[in-house]
Amino acid sequence: MSFLLKKKSSLIYTLLSILLFFFIYYKAEIVFKGSRNDYYIFYYLFSASFFLFSLFTFRLKKIEIVNLIIISSLLSLYFVELSLFYIIDYANKKKLEEKKKIYYEKTGKNFDTRETLEIYNDLKNQNIRLFIPPYKFIEDKLVPLSGISRSKTLFCNENGQYIFYKSDRYGFNNLDNNWDKKKISYFLIGDSFAQGACVEQSRNISGSLSKLVDKESGVINVGASGNGPLLSHAAMKEYSKKLNIKNLIWLFYDNDIQNLAEREIDNKLLLKYLIDDSFAQKLTEKQNKIDDKILKYIESNNSIIKKKNKSKFLYIYNFIKFKNIRSLIHTTFFERKYEKRNYVLFEKILKKTINYTKKNNMKLYFVYLPDYSKFSGYQKKNTVYKNVISITKANNVDIIDMLDEFKKKGNAVNFFPFKQYGHYTNDGYKFIADIIYKKTN
Repeated sequence: MSFLLKKKSSLIYTLLSILLFFFIYYKAEIVFKGSRNDYYIFYYLFSASFFLFSLFTFRLKKIEIVNLIIISSLLSLYFVELSLFYIIDYANKKKLEEKKKIYYEKTGKNFDTRETLEIYNDLKNQNIRLFIPPYKFIEDKLVPLSGISRSKTLFCNENGQYIFYKSDRYGFNNLDNNWDKKKISYFLIGDSFAQGACVEQSRNISGSLSKLVDKESGVINVGASGNGPLLSHAAMKEYSKKLNIKNLIWLFYDNDIQNLAEREIDNKLLLKYLIDDSFAQKLTEKQNKIDDKILKYIESNNSIIKKKNKSKFLYIYNFIKFKNIRSLIHTTFFERKYEKRNYVLFEKILKKTINYTKKNNMKLYFVYLPDYSKFSGYQKKNTVYKNVISITKANNVDIIDMLDEFKKKGNAVNFFPFKQYGHYTNDGYKFIADIIYKKTN
């Protein structure tokens, strides 16, 4: 017992190393379900090294020196973490001030800096609705793939003012009469870029394409924020039935593989769309249930006070676990990779989509959408583009590579709001629509 008391520092280190290991295991295997083991392998190695170090300290006679080194190192790291927090916060505030200045010079109006929930609580008595991404419901028995139907929907703000759109009969960002057209020239699937964030309905990709097709034809998008390939595939199967579709446009953005890896890959309900060709939730017949479900979710999650308290907790939590330091190290020195099984599933979804389009006499086009980092001068390392394009080419799918098109056009940063990270501007969406129309005619 006296030996253990003398070695209490070593015991603490051993206990901490064990707790760290179980925390890493919880994050890697339970939260992310093994989809990011390539990322967490470094933390497993660190916890193992820490454990071996803690065992070694039992043999040290002057543990006080080790304690002093560890405490000094921790204090230094937390000082760096705190410094990074203020540097990043200052940089974000500076970017916002630039946006406000540019926006005021162009429009004479002030940039709206309010939180989405602030606006919603001010306007909800006027029957304004929020859009809630489908992935928020993927653990439920009924998974909506759209928003609330036939409602004025509060969307997002990247260009100075919040965007509202009138949702169609199924809760998507379309003019409702498109569903009644005898021919659908373009049927779009994808994430928030397909949905049209953060511009007016008439200025997004589907809205811009609508201006190019004949009046007898319709353009429909069933995109939704946060959709990965599996949610997009599910939306295609649920909502394209009974429509005479000429072209299926799969809009793919860089983080779609991340959404697949972190949210969709092990979801039993979504996987049924791949396993069973006849599976459907029959969502077109359940819109009232969908509307009620989303409204209940909004009402139970619309507290600004709760959100602010959660934000404070996250600041403290992220500070404790060196979020900014770890992020800086990973983005600078490591390439973001995804396990092979994510690309295997992506290819399976692609093949199912190919078969589906052939069976229903559609022409499939795969449209790769680049992110801001490709043109900002600081590009994060990742292999998504190379892998996805390679798989798509191997399956003989027509590719519209907007990375190439943006580079040909030049000054592609102008296609992003205030030349900063975000979705595309009106001009960016229009340019993509013009290229799609040109390549498909």
